[in-house]
Amino acid sequence: MQLHSHPLMTYKGRPIWPPQWIWISGPDNTVPLVGGIGTLENVQFSRVLTNSLFLTIGIGDGNRYMASLNFDDDHFAQRVLLVLHKHVGRTIKYIAEIDFA
Repeated sequence: MQLHSHPLMTYKGRPIWPPQWIWISGPDNTVPLVGGIGTLENVQFSRVLTNSLFLTIGIGDGNRYMASLNFDDDHFAQRVLLVLHKHVGRTIKYIAEIDFA
C-alpha cells in the first residue's frame, strides 16, 4: 500500500495527504504547489505535539515550503518519521508512492 493512501494517514478521521504547504522562504510565493512537486529537505517531530511531523521541501526556483502532518496514531507517526528520514532528498511524488505496509 502506498504511503499517501495508507488507512492510518489520518487525523481526526480525515486523510492528511497531500500536505497543505505553506511558503516559508525564497524569491516569491507565486508557484502553487500541487501534486508531487518539491524535494524533501527535512522532517522532524513537533517538540510540542507527539503526533505531529513537520516537513520542509524545496523547489527548483529557490522557494521553500513547510507542512505539518498530524496523526491519529502516535506510533504510526513515528514509523512515518523513520521512513521519511531515509528519503530526504527525494521528491514528494516519490515519497507519496512509497510502499508502506
